[in-house]
Amino acid sequence: MTTPRTLVDVFRNLETLGKPDLLLYKKDGRWLPVSSSVFAENVKAVAGALGTLGIPDGSAVVLLSENRPEWPTIDFACQCYGSVLVPVFPTMVADQVEYIVRDCGATVAFASTADQAAKLLKAQPKCPKLKHVFVFDHAGGAGKPFAKLLEEGRKAHEAAPAAFDKRANARKPEDLATFIYTSGTTGEPKGAMLTQNNFISNVLAGCTILPFDSSAVAMSFLPLAHVFERLLEYCYYHRGATVAFAESIDKLRDNLGEVNPHMFGAVPRVYEKVYARVMDKVDAGSPAKKKLFESAIAVGKEVLSLRAEKKTPGGVLALQHFLYERLVYRKIREALGSRFRFAVSGGAPLSKDLAEFFWSIGVEIYEGYGLTETSPVITVNGPAAWRLGTVGRILPGVECRIAPDGEILTRGPHVMKGYYGKPEATAEAIDPTAGSTRATSASSTGTAS
Repeated sequence: MTTPRTLVDVFRNLETLGKPDLLLYKKDGRWLPVSSSVFAENVKAVAGALGTLGIPDGSAVVLLSENRPEWPTIDFACQCYGSVLVPVFPTMVADQVEYIVRDCGATVAFASTADQAAKLLKAQPKCPKLKHVFVFDHAGGAGKPFAKLLEEGRKAHEAAPAAFDKRANARKPEDLATFIYTSGTTGEPKGAMLTQNNFISNVLAGCTILPFDSSAVAMSFLPLAHVFERLLEYCYYHRGATVAFAESIDKLRDNLGEVNPHMFGAVPRVYEKVYARVMDKVDAGSPAKKKLFESAIAVGKEVLSLRAEKKTPGGVLALQHFLYERLVYRKIREALGSRFRFAVSGGAPLSKDLAEFFWSIGVEIYEGYGLTETSPVITVNGPAAWRLGTVGRILPGVECRIAPDGEILTRGPHVMKGYYGKPEATAEAIDPTAGSTRATSASSTGTAS
């Protein structure tokens, strides 16, 4: 496996992986695998289809979909073809979708369902460049069937396979990979322009910290339109791990039990919900069970405090911890599956009390910090170095300091190229005096990842 310089290189490594279950998704009550070879064939077919549509180099391709196998298929097809993927959150309303489609100037868009496609079609009259809307779950309604496009793309690739290789081999680290639009809470949404190297630098650095390999199974349920989940999945693909797409947040609890993953990424709200369910069960139990739980947590936190100082509990404390592991901790962790190793937290600050609770029962949550504009990780905790209540150490290859006014300043290969079509906003975020390595600043209340 070669060290990647672009996302195309990540795809090339997947192409030769020979993995029977690179992706997992649930359909008609069964979890179905997508092998690495089938995945690669579909990526090439979509790239071939983009060629038949005459999509020019560097043009935007919109993707409005929940997490599912088609998501990374479209993503890697765009990277290999030379298009810029523009993900849109499925929860966005039609007006928000219209703004993004119009601003990025996309000529083709992909949607998961008829409901999502309706948002794009509603936007089409005000987005004159948008010519094609393809729907994954097409049932004869509006939009064009993705299955037919895939078939046409497959034929195009079989007729001229060298065309794919020529385009894929032409991709350079400095080429754009995506526009990811900010929320627009302080003005119009801005499309952060992230390059191949932005992502790859974060992937390579992040994978030196997070402990997993190709034998791992990761559960994906945060929106892939969010840079946090997208970067995590690039890490999974770089290591050749299996990615299982949850049906939905509402079905996450069942899906965790069915897939039994080793890891996942989540926002603090997910951990809060898990904690609330645990406490509901405790409150509904007998006084004796409540006391057992409270004693177990107290012992767990005492052991955790020793671990933080790199000390090992002994004597009575070790025995208590051993017993509580079998009577309490293990039973709580069952909701995450028997193979669970660790989770990553981002998107907002994780309270120290909540982190201590999970760590005390053996659920290690590694919190980090970053921004969409930094691809996204700036700092992160990991097995080798962690401190609860913090966002960890600075990522390898990243520079970071606190300005006199409290702003967080960062510089390195993770920093975006700028905001699409917004030179003034770019100038406000990126310091041109930083030289060839760009610098950006962000409030400490910004998006954590």
